[in-house]
Amino acid sequence: MGENETKTKGVKQRFETVRLRTWALTGSIVIALIFYFVVTVTTRQAISWVDFVLLCIMQFVAHSTYFPDGDLFGQKDSAYQRNKEAYNEKANEINKQRKINRLRAYCKFEYEERKQRYIETQCGILGITLEELEELKQRDPKEIAKLDTFSAKTLVNGEEREKLIRFTKHKRKILYNLCFKPLPIEENHPETIMSAVENDGNSAIKDTSKSYRVMAYISKIFKAIIIGGIFAYIGYTARDGFGWTEVVSITMYLTTLLTTAVTSFSSGEVCSRVHKSRFYLDLSNFIDGFNEWEQKTYKENG
Repeated sequence: MGENETKTKGVKQRFETVRLRTWALTGSIVIALIFYFVVTVTTRQAISWVDFVLLCIMQFVAHSTYFPDGDLFGQKDSAYQRNKEAYNEKANEINKQRKINRLRAYCKFEYEERKQRYIETQCGILGITLEELEELKQRDPKEIAKLDTFSAKTLVNGEEREKLIRFTKHKRKILYNLCFKPLPIEENHPETIMSAVENDGNSAIKDTSKSYRVMAYISKIFKAIIIGGIFAYIGYTARDGFGWTEVVSITMYLTTLLTTAVTSFSSGEVCSRVHKSRFYLDLSNFIDGFNEWEQKTYKENG
């Protein structure tokens, strides 16, 4: 398959992934905005910056209102609940058995294992062995940056033969990064692995409803002032009569509000149902790996 054909297929898949409601909402907001600006420019001969600022504020308010609701809705997902429950059970077991130091040792072991696996994979792409990589590391960086071919010895049916490895521009870049740059592998830390564990009775009992009530009042006042200001502005612009300009302005505001509300709710849902759920699953799988390593390592060492 050619490069252009591959790109075309990738673009087509992206378009097919977009849901109907996303296309509908996008189309409605675009049409409303075009209609609004056409009428505004025709009647006023100018684009109102006040309208632009109000649109931005409306979107912020809608996002801050609907994103948390979507987040809570996403937490009701059965897979999310299972992953969260499994992780908390395993993480609390580590705390109870005081295995944090062993977890720290496993983090370092797992990090070195991933580094080695990465190096072996990159060597496979280049067509060289680990020994040949070490040999290439001894060369000057400028030489590696311009290296076209590399001659090495290999065994074929027990007989030693010469092999010639050719490096394209892409492979030279891989080789150079492998030899002279830090590997793109990050180490996990015990603090991260245990960061999502829920309170298991260590903290004092607190009435969180008081702080929530205060924040709810502040949020309500803030939103009331903004929304009241928006409608006051719409009323001010309509003082001399209610014409097409005012109809289009209101249509634009409502369409923007609806679109932001729906997309923000969906984003909040995805945040919990997909990303947070995957985080719990990754943490749980990491602890499973730790438990297997810990049982094997400390059993062998007595």
